[in-house]
Amino acid sequence: MSQNLMHWLVSVDDHVIEPRDVWTDRVPTKYKEAAPHVVDDRVDGEIWVYEGIKGKTGSALNATVHRTKQDISLDGLTYEQMAPGCYDPVARIEDMNTAGILASLNFPSAPRFCGQLFWEGKDKDLGLVCVKAWND
Repeated sequence: MSQNLMHWLVSVDDHVIEPRDVWTDRVPTKYKEAAPHVVDDRVDGEIWVYEGIKGKTGSALNATVHRTKQDISLDGLTYEQMAPGCYDPVARIEDMNTAGILASLNFPSAPRFCGQLFWEGKDKDLGLVCVKAWND
C-alpha cells in the first residue's frame, strides 16, 4: 500500500444538505410544484416544504464543515450561513481532499433518515420519484 493512501480516510457516516434545486431540477415536470422546495417563511426563515410539511434547510449539526465546535447545534441554518461543501458536490470534493477523505457514505437531511419524509407523505408515487431524484 502506498504511504500516501495510508493517510486517507473513508467516512461511513456523513450527512449532506440537499442543494436547493435537488428536486425541482430532477423530477418530471408534472411533479415540479409538488416536489420539496425551499421557501423563505416569515416565521420560520428558510425552510423546505413538502406536502405542507415544513423542515429546516440545514441543521448546524449536519453542516459542520468550517464551523467551530461552539457553532455546532440543532439550530437551522440558511444556505448563506453554510459552507458550500455542505450542499455543493464540487465544493464538497474540495473539502474532502483537504481533510484527507477518500470517500464518504452520505445520508440525507431534508427527507430524514432513509427518506422518512417521503414514506410519511400522502403521494407515494411522488415520494418514489423524489427518492430517485435524491439518489441520482
